[in-house]
Amino acid sequence: MATSAPDRVVHVIGGGTINHVRSHLALTAASYGGTARALHAMFDQLGVHARLHLTKMASSGLSAVETNADLKALTLGLLEEPSCAAIVFTAAVADFEGQIDDLPSGEYQQRLESRTAAPLSLTLIPSEKIVPLIKAARPDVLLATFKTTTSASEAEQLARGRAQQQYARADFVLANDTGTRQNLLLGGGGAVLASTTHRERVLRMLVGAILERLA
Repeated sequence: MATSAPDRVVHVIGGGTINHVRSHLALTAASYGGTARALHAMFDQLGVHARLHLTKMASSGLSAVETNADLKALTLGLLEEPSCAAIVFTAAVADFEGQIDDLPSGEYQQRLESRTAAPLSLTLIPSEKIVPLIKAARPDVLLATFKTTTSASEAEQLARGRAQQQYARADFVLANDTGTRQNLLLGGGGAVLASTTHRERVLRMLVGAILERLA
């Protein structure tokens, strides 16, 4: 049985985030933490000291991590812990912030009247990326990230995964396609370690690859 030293922790982060636009209106990346839960269980079965961090969306409201800003604060906080050996970042982060016309955005801004309002325009503003902050702050922390495509060719899926790996300086990327169900596990230099439609198998391979690097 593989084990990790008690002072070295693998952190698994999962679930979706939201960015508030107005009261009762938000942009969201819908994700309910299934992959993070599965990975955490696999680490646990191997006796690895792993901690699971779910967003509010994925934890039936139990977590205080709801927005992109909350997730950023959580991630940077984990990096301040000397015991942080690896971060497996499966979270779906809302890619955009939104502003309606010239109205200020925010959770507590007045709710818009949908029954009487004239058509409004929503401007999408790219959100700050969180995963590149991990290696920038702690190059020593092993990082595994995920990249999702939809009905892409395998060549495109591979290119997107490798771009994500370079951008985030990730040690591993699991590129998964929601249309074809293809999973590509990328290791050092973008090498393809696995190509399969068997989701559980590729997750176990990712866990094994992480533990091999941490050994």
